[in-house]
Amino acid sequence: MQQWETSDTVHPDDRLRLIRVFTQAIASGEPYQVEGRIRRFDGTYRWFQDRGVPRRDASGTILRWYVLQTDIDERKRMEDALRHSEASLRAIVETTPECVHVIAGDGTLLSVNAAGAAIAGASSVDLMLGRNFYDFVKPEDRERYRVFNERVCAGQKGLLEFHIVRMDGECRRLETHAVPLRNDDGTVAQLGVARDITARTRPKHDCGRVNETCAS
Repeated sequence: MQQWETSDTVHPDDRLRLIRVFTQAIASGEPYQVEGRIRRFDGTYRWFQDRGVPRRDASGTILRWYVLQTDIDERKRMEDALRHSEASLRAIVETTPECVHVIAGDGTLLSVNAAGAAIAGASSVDLMLGRNFYDFVKPEDRERYRVFNERVCAGQKGLLEFHIVRMDGECRRLETHAVPLRNDDGTVAQLGVARDITARTRPKHDCGRVNETCAS
């Protein structure tokens, strides 16, 4: 450790950061925690978490440092894999032609992809987020959709056809498949995938502008 600036004990990409954290802790006398890659006896580098705590005498003088090194290599690999999978999932969600949305129990739109914004006639996702999705649902279907959303948020899967009124006033018929999604704070929201089925159902449901009659 006394020669770590020139040794290969610490991975070259982590060396300066670990030196900085360690020397700052020695100067301040405060405990420290840092993660870095340490070379094992077989020459391979693994991620370790270092936690150092000073031991002081009765006068407060530091006598020595106790350091706990924990091998966290598997955890780091899992975190990297999770980030990769999340990035892949986001790419899939953003490129799918169907609306992928997350709606809270009170109807607040928490998340929607670009396709969902386009279906609603919004020029950007930002114009949708934070709004109450119930306001987009055609008045005749609003109570039925509210009950559907509350049931999903209570833990039930669901399938529903309903009408929305786009921002330009056009009425469209959607089909939504939804499942419960538990958030980090413990609340449950609706994770739904909706597709526009207006063309498929137009012979039976002639949806036009909002001021026109749209059969249910």
